[in-house]
Amino acid sequence: MISLKQKTSWLAVASASLALAACGGDSSSSSDNLSLDPLTYTGSDAEATVSTDNYNDIAQKVHAVTLAMVAGNSLQSIGFGGPGGPMIPGPRMLSKAVSNVQASVLAEASSLSKTAAASAPAGVLVTSSNGRSYTSSNTAEGECGGSASFETTFTIKSTASEDDDEASPVDSVGEDSGEDISVTFKDYCAYLDDDVTEIVLNGNMTMNYAYSEQYDYVNDTRSVDGTETGSATLRVTLGDDQVVVKSAMKGRNHADYSYDEELDDDVYNPDTFVYDSARVLQISGNGLSGKHTYTESCDVDPEDPTDTTCTESEVINVGGTNYKLEGYASPYGGVYLTVYLPTFGSVVVRSGSSSPTLCDNYAGFESGSLSVNNGEISITYSGCDAEPVVSYSGNSDLMLQ
Repeated sequence: MISLKQKTSWLAVASASLALAACGGDSSSSSDNLSLDPLTYTGSDAEATVSTDNYNDIAQKVHAVTLAMVAGNSLQSIGFGGPGGPMIPGPRMLSKAVSNVQASVLAEASSLSKTAAASAPAGVLVTSSNGRSYTSSNTAEGECGGSASFETTFTIKSTASEDDDEASPVDSVGEDSGEDISVTFKDYCAYLDDDVTEIVLNGNMTMNYAYSEQYDYVNDTRSVDGTETGSATLRVTLGDDQVVVKSAMKGRNHADYSYDEELDDDVYNPDTFVYDSARVLQISGNGLSGKHTYTESCDVDPEDPTDTTCTESEVINVGGTNYKLEGYASPYGGVYLTVYLPTFGSVVVRSGSSSPTLCDNYAGFESGSLSVNNGEISITYSGCDAEPVVSYSGNSDLMLQ
């Protein structure tokens, strides 16, 4: 029997978790060939039917996916540079460290650019048909060495149209704004929360935002439109661990509002409303690689035109197979997942009597249990060197690979 633990090292499975971008160990890795196209799930969406013939196989797949999510400290929002993301999986909260470093540098770059643009003398601002823009270059020193240099360009353009009605001389106003940020990390060193452990970043990332808002006072309507794109390739070093993270993201939203007297509120135009967002992560190192994608799409709620309904899709690749996920799994919040298995369909996975606890090497669970389909299958962990025990309909077996 091939040991499951021999097949699922922390990097192999954790790389499928929610995160910011990464790929490849050293400069000789093949990470540049990794695709950033979103993963797709093409398996069964029906509820799985568990039997004596398949319960152990289902348990093995549930274990692998749950371990990937927990080991990667999977978070359910992976904003690119904002609170809660970007993230990468790894030991000793590597993901949290990269997230904090990137978020702080992006926030500083954006703040410096906007502050400089607001206070710059008129002669410093570049004025054109596209509006006013300001470009600044700055450098942030790392807490324990190295630097992050960034360049930001902030652009804003205001518009207004007039008519001949003296009672309403301005019939519409608008504002377009944009921001471009590029950051280069050079041995940028920061401390983890323990203020002792160092994390070092090398590489580049970019973010681009565009936003437009228009008001029509004559027709009492408002329109907003926004886009965002970003990408990153970072080499991350934490102690003896080194990975390269690569990610990409894009988003688009558009909404036209009008005032509804009956509701006494602004309502969306469902025919023109758009909200789509996608994040793609890849990570590799030590010859291993994995991928995770997250997409979200929203429409106007047909029952409430002041609100929207959204559909989220998460797909991870574990062991060469794509799985669709709903819910969350983390070392702290327990397990609350619906896992779609291509061959069998969907199963509901929850923490058992106690939540699974990770082994120090992230290769498995040391203790705790998982419940599948409200106890139809149970998976019990009793040591990092012991095979999990699977129970179903009075049968108890070691988990098979």
